[in-house]
Amino acid sequence: NGGASYNATLTPATGYDLGTVKVTMAGTDVTSSAYSNGKVSISNVTGDIVITATATPKTYTVTNALVKTSSSNKATSVSYGSSYTTTLTANSGYKIANVTVMVNNAVVTSSVYNSSTGVISIPSVNGNIIISATSTAVATSTSSTKATTATSTTTATSTTTATSATTTSST
Repeated sequence: NGGASYNATLTPATGYDLGTVKVTMAGTDVTSSAYSNGKVSISNVTGDIVITATATPKTYTVTNALVKTSSSNKATSVSYGSSYTTTLTANSGYKIANVTVMVNNAVVTSSVYNSSTGVISIPSVNGNIIISATSTAVATSTSSTKATTATSTTTATSTTTATSATTTSST
């Protein structure tokens, strides 16, 4: 169709960014004059047009806002569609009190966090991940001492006092 014009818009699939693009017409590379910002525009078609494009998965950030808590996964980014798993652990002397997991600005804590194991498992990432966790100090053991006093009287008008102490612990 010589002399006709040709226009196309290249749109990558959800979760992907357009990578390299090459446009040829009649076997000649015309990318620099025919392609710009996802659009192919040729005003005078003189042969077969071949468009070759690649797409790469989007990369999302992983942000940890952890207080007295650590994460087993140190990754700071993850690709679209990939899974992400980590285990949260409270620092020594602390227990995990609050956890919030957000993906793509939506709270998903209840569907991805197991509070019994501390595991966060996101099967298919589709946005930035923000993990917030706070651990609080575990109550420490307290000890109390109870004193018992026993008094006995002998016939020789002397009084003897005995004191014993017992210690009990509670958590």
